[in-house]
Parts: sequence; C-alpha cells; structure tokens
Amino acid sequence: MMKILATSREALGLPGEAVFPMPSLPVPSSFGTLTAAAAMQCDAVKLFAERAADALGSYTLTDEDAPAVATICRRLDGVPLATELAAARLRMLKPSEIAARLENVFRLLTGGSRVALPRHQTLRATIDWSFSLLSGAEQAMLRRLSVFVDGCSLDGAVAVAGGGEIDTDEVFDLVSALVAKSLLVADTTGRVTRYRMLETTRQYAAEKLAESGETGCRRAMASYLVGVFRRAEQTWPTQGTDAWLAAYRPETENLRAAIEWAFGGGDPAVGVSLVANAGAIAEEMTLQADLRRWTASSLPHLGADTPKTEAAAVLYLHSAQQKRLGVYEVPAERHQAIALFRGAGDDVGLSRALRQTAVARAMPGEAEAEVLAMLGEAVSLLRAHAPHKDLATALAHTGGVHFLYGNRTASRRYNEAALAMREDLGDRSGVLASSVNLAEQQFLDGDTPGALRYARLGEAEARARSALPTLALILSNTAGYLLQGDDTTAARQAAIEALGLSRAIGQDYLAVMCLEHLALALALNGAAEPAAGLLGFTSAHYAASGQTREQLEQAGYERLLARLQQLLPAAELSALLDDGARWTPAAADGAAVQEGQGLCPCTPLGP
Repeated sequence: MMKILATSREALGLPGEAVFPMPSLPVPSSFGTLTAAAAMQCDAVKLFAERAADALGSYTLTDEDAPAVATICRRLDGVPLATELAAARLRMLKPSEIAARLENVFRLLTGGSRVALPRHQTLRATIDWSFSLLSGAEQAMLRRLSVFVDGCSLDGAVAVAGGGEIDTDEVFDLVSALVAKSLLVADTTGRVTRYRMLETTRQYAAEKLAESGETGCRRAMASYLVGVFRRAEQTWPTQGTDAWLAAYRPETENLRAAIEWAFGGGDPAVGVSLVANAGAIAEEMTLQADLRRWTASSLPHLGADTPKTEAAAVLYLHSAQQKRLGVYEVPAERHQAIALFRGAGDDVGLSRALRQTAVARAMPGEAEAEVLAMLGEAVSLLRAHAPHKDLATALAHTGGVHFLYGNRTASRRYNEAALAMREDLGDRSGVLASSVNLAEQQFLDGDTPGALRYARLGEAEARARSALPTLALILSNTAGYLLQGDDTTAARQAAIEALGLSRAIGQDYLAVMCLEHLALALALNGAAEPAAGLLGFTSAHYAASGQTREQLEQAGYERLLARLQQLLPAAELSALLDDGARWTPAAADGAAVQEGQGLCPCTPLGP
C-alpha cells in the first residue's frame, strides 16, 4: 500500500484521504510577567531565537527582550514564515521596535530566502498566491470579514458580509470554503463557533477591502455590535459572570475597533450608542482607561437627537470614573444623568446614578438624610427585580455608607445581604467587591488577622480574573492592615504594586492613598524627610480635590503625622510639607519607592 504525505492549504478530497490540521506554533500568554526562560518554552519564540541567531551570528533571548518577542510571536499568530522574517529584521531593529511596527506587517516583513519558491519568498507573495486561487465571492467574503479584528460568529459574518454579490444564504457556504482553504480558522471551543483570520491574513484582506472601494463594512460591523452590546447590558444584571463573559468577551476587541472607527471619521452617533452600552463589558474586562477615553469622545456628540437613555448612560459612565469619597460638588454630568434616567423611566440607570452620587457625597461622621434618601431610592427602584446585580450593589453601597456613619450593625446587614445575592447570581465581580467590604469591616472592628484573610482571598481572585482596579484597591488596603502591625516590608511591597496599578489604570485618587501608606512605612523606618514630603503632596491633593480620607487612611494619616512630629522639629516639618505640596506625581512616586534613601531628585512644579 502506498502512502503519500502532502501539505496543502486545502484538502484534496480523495477517497481514503485523512486530514491532519497543522496549527500555528504555540505562543506565550499575554498575561503576567514573562521571563526569557518562560518564553523559550513556546515553539514560536524558539523559532524566533533560532532564526535571530542565523541572522546575527549569535543571539540569546534576554528577560528585557522577552515581552517584545512574545508580542511579535502573538501578533504573527505563531506563523513560521512570518516569525522567520521578523527575526531577520533584528539586523536593523530591536525587538521592541519590530513589535511597534507590526501594524504594517507587509512593509516590515519582506526579503525571504532566495532559494525558496517565489510564492514563499515574502509574506505578501504567499498570501497573494492563495488569494488569487479564490473565487470572486470568496475574495469578497475574505475582504469584508477583515473588519473584525478578533474574529466573528456566523451571525456577525451575515451582518457584515451579506449583501451585494453575496446573498445572505450564501454566507455559510463561503465561510466554510474559506475554512477549508485555511484562510479562516474555525474556533469551536467557545459558546458559539467563531471564525477568525491570522493577523497577517487579516491585514492583507483589509488592504484588499480598501482597494475595492467597499465602504459600508465597518459601519455594518459597528451597527451589529450596537445590538450585541445592548443585549449584553440587558442580560448582565441577572446572568452569572462566567456565562455572560463567555457570550460577550470575544467581541471586546471588535468593540474597540468599532468605537475607533466611529469617532475617527466614521459616525459619532453610532459611537455614542456603542459607548452607552459598554459599561458592563468595561467593568468585567477592566477597560476603565478605555471607557474614560470613549466617554470623553462621546460627550461632544450628545444632542437633542441622542436617545435619552444613551445620553444618560454616557453621562453616568463619564462621571462614574471620578470615584471620590466625600466630594460635596457632584459633577454636573451626574445630575444630568439622574434627570435623564428619571425622565426615560430607566429604573436600573437611575438606581446606578443615585447610588454613585450618594457614595460620592458621604462623609465619615453624622448620617446625612439626603445621602440615605438617595440610597433608599436606589434600593427600592430594584426590589421588584431581585435577584439583580445592581440591587446587590445598591445594598452594598448602603452598607458602606452606614459604616462611614458608624452604624456597624446596619452596615453588616446590608453587606451580607449583598453578598448573598451576588453568590446566588454567580456574580464573581460582585463577590470580589463584597470581600473588600468585609475585610474593611473586620479591620475596623479590630480584627486585623481576619481582615488580612479576606484581603488575601480577594487578592487571589482579583489576580485570577485580571481585575486590576479591584486588585489595586485590595493591595492598598492590605498595606494599611499590615502597617497596623508595623510590617513595613510587606506593606511597602503591597503599596508599591498598588501604586503602579493605580497609575496604569488612571485612578489617581487611589494612587494618593497608596502614597500615604508608603509615607507611613518610611516614617516608621525612620526616613522622616521623604515621608514628610509625601504627606505634603497627599495633603495638597486632598485639599485641592475635596476628596476625604476613608477611615483606614484617616487612621494612617493621624499616625503618620504624629510620628513625623516626633522625628522632626516643627519648622523643618512645615518646610518639608510645603515642599512636598509642590511635587509632581512623578516626584512623589519616586520619593515613595526609594526605601527612605532621601528625596526624589525630580523637579517640583515650583513655588
């Protein structure tokens, strides 16, 4: 019996033929810190290093280069030819420079082996050859699907590619043909089958789309995603986290691309619709930095023709990024959102805006009737919808405000009710938030070991879910708990990581809390001068912003001030506080991480 081993993009269709798909080379994960040793466990990185050595004479992957090389391999989907061509570019560029230029992969990756077949000498020639073998309808399908930067479902393909010379009934057959020709990859591991191109193929198809003069595909994708994320917003309050993410997480990168198109010369009204329905995915996928940009882009395009619920959602989401405790001046956007939600009869939106406003207005001390009334309405609006994630959050916020007012029994009752509802719903994000609240309660009830246990559990879950804002908050609180026992080493480690995360996600209010924890750690270790400068910086922030220290931070502040008054003469302390008040955030961050070796040499703002 004769056996023939043949490689081809498409099955031959012969009797007795057995097809073995040849996947791309494995690439490193995009999560976590990557070392050279870890990266070299992946075949794509190994191939890159081998071809780099061929090009340069010798090459050893370093820890410094590992993240960039991993990015290159991921962006090229582990395609061997593309990886080899990228490695050859090390003659002229560093790995980080190659990674930064992969938006135009065909201009970057040229010049393959002269002894190879012509169609294998460059990446473009390889795909040119494959594209030329397609029918006109197959070429049109490939072009149109290139607007999906991270693949699509069959419904998405129908919405974007159907029309013109392609009847909607033909879409499935054409998609199947492209899968058979290895130009689309069918991923059946998720909730529904998704079809995606390798990035190199997608960039090629996008070029062909631009050349074709077809202009409606990006609009069609954006309009399709408005419907997808409108359903996402509607189902999120009552669906478990895992099932909800399985349905909507795959469309996250497409959402980014659609919003970029809308505000980049496409259609701002469609962009507003997308952003108005992006709150839940932003929360679950830690897209707060993106959401700030998106809402800022949306605000100038709100007008009389904007649906009330969409305008209200954008205003609410924009103002919700300004998370501060005890701010008497609530942003005007929040007041507008409340009025619009109320006028539109949107109970969920109104509840969200009311509870957020109440938390912003709450101050430690005597209970305020207006704050409690807003929280009471936020809860009552959703009682009939229980179990509901927004009701659970309204209960949790009510518990947090009661805690500020010293009503510990009421606080625990509300927080436990919120936790029970979140567990019932399978709301992993909500359960994580409850763990933060319960840790705070344990600490302020005098049980520091109990607070640390809750915090460590929450930290592990936040890391597993890449929930960066919550992780930053937990680590900041953990630093405060550890300082209670004078464990300055562990406290500094937690606070420095929290500070870095806070800056990365744009939560400056939390960064200030971290800096004050670091100042106390420095003072406890005898480094009075940088600690005093940091206290000047944080105090200036609180005075300028109207933000109020929470109870954990207030206790740390009082202890820090008392310690500095012990270590420094009054005149010197006053001068250092005044100096720190003029520091830039970069100067403060530098001083905080110097392990007490003196002030940061960064230039202050000036007198």
